Amino acid sequence: MRVRLRLADSAPLIWRTLDIDPSTPLDVMHLVLQRLFDWQNVHLHQWRTLDPCSRAHDGVDLAWLPANLLDEMDGLPDTDETIGDALALADGTLHYEYDFGDSWHVAIERLDDESDDIKRSNDARPMPAVDGARRGPLDDVGGIHAWNEAVAIPQRSRMPVDPAQFDPATATASVRRLLDVTTELPALRPLLTRVNSEVGQKWLERAAAAAEHPPIATDAAIEASIAPVRWMLRRIGPEGTALTAAGWLPPALVREAMRELGWEHRDVGKMNREDLTPDISDLRARMRWLGLLRVAKGRIALTAVARRLVGDPGGLWRHVAENLVSRQTSDVSRDLMLLLALHLVTGRTLDERQLAAQLALDLTALGWRDPGRGVPGDQLEGTVSTDSVRYMLYEVLPALHDLGAFAEGRKRWEWSGELTSTGRALGWQMLGRMLPA
Repeated sequence: MRVRLRLADSAPLIWRTLDIDPSTPLDVMHLVLQRLFDWQNVHLHQWRTLDPCSRAHDGVDLAWLPANLLDEMDGLPDTDETIGDALALADGTLHYEYDFGDSWHVAIERLDDESDDIKRSNDARPMPAVDGARRGPLDDVGGIHAWNEAVAIPQRSRMPVDPAQFDPATATASVRRLLDVTTELPALRPLLTRVNSEVGQKWLERAAAAAEHPPIATDAAIEASIAPVRWMLRRIGPEGTALTAAGWLPPALVREAMRELGWEHRDVGKMNREDLTPDISDLRARMRWLGLLRVAKGRIALTAVARRLVGDPGGLWRHVAENLVSRQTSDVSRDLMLLLALHLVTGRTLDERQLAAQLALDLTALGWRDPGRGVPGDQLEGTVSTDSVRYMLYEVLPALHDLGAFAEGRKRWEWSGELTSTGRALGWQMLGRMLPA
């Protein structure tokens, strides 16, 4: 569908036209508007069916808000509504407000009817086809009247940008990249809405480069990746296995696992006691956490999900990849896993400290602060330290290592930062996109 965007009270008028899929969620449309009007995504926003600046309020006033505002303001989540449905509820004109201080108001008006969507879906013309005039106001200039005055008397305001500058081709390319990435990798959506436009653009460029050459995992690669999990499920068996009196796996099973999985180079000694063999105890704990194993009455057994998936390597692999994110017990660990997945899909090799440093910058951009495990300077400056991220990575990297995301080190205690094709595929799946056949 085609929509017209007008910045209220702007003189001269700042406007855009845009062809957009009506199924685009409002949280993604927010990012689209940020790019179209050159804003930095550093303030609050909302969507309304009625014009908040108008005294006439005929009709139902609905509001859609980002998740961080739902506890403070009345409204519905913007992730659950599409631009097409919201426009229908607003009788064809929807209202977007950005920065509740400066109060930038954009009216979004639908220019065509719903029957045109079917015709346009078969049109070869590339989406989103942006047009418009004049750049959007700078953040924090004091509102539309202050901006109009600055534009009218540029020598007094010492305008740092050209207010008449707007390049439809650049805007089209930017919006197309945003829409492509948020469609290909939907789990990035909540991250992109929480960072400023500069950081978001960098993440989009990384993701877009990966999306140009999406990873392809062969059946053999997936079977090799999920082999440790699948072997353990088959070895425990449909009837389950009795644990020792102390609650550990039987010594024979532990020894067999180390041998069959090719992990003997990782440890020393007999490797037949679970409490002294971290690779097996970690694997067991991880599989319980992923909802694949359960313990009851002195026996360890497969869950219903595990029984269903044990004969389906691809389905089991997808379950593990997706649940590595969804079962994280804290918001910061979930963000870390998504950022780590973004790193995986890019295929860039980093050693442990480089990886931790990059993730520390990304977590800081999302608003996280050092929990106290880093150096005092990091805490005072309000950042996440590299040491804190390294501590968090110790909890998550072994799972990815066992799934074949990284090349094996030459010795059991070595961690290799070299990514594999399986690692890229895992990241793709963790970000919510099915692998191409």
